[in-house]
Amino acid sequence: MKIIDLFQETYTALSANKVRTGLTILGIVIGIGSALTLNAVADSVKNNAKIVFLQTEQGSFNEKHFANLGFSVKFI
Repeated sequence: MKIIDLFQETYTALSANKVRTGLTILGIVIGIGSALTLNAVADSVKNNAKIVFLQTEQGSFNEKHFANLGFSVKFI
């Protein structure tokens, strides 16, 4: 089987199943987007924790550093 035959067969299969092809592409795009978003959120949390840790070592820590995290944060 030649390479050109493989491309023709692939094109025929993708053309025949347009909905399945579209949903597959959508799933890949959503998956990559969610992975990038989670990575960005994790980096942000890590950087915020590092800043709070450094401020704690310098003695300038108080509760207002956590004010932007939301209402679910509990202080003990």
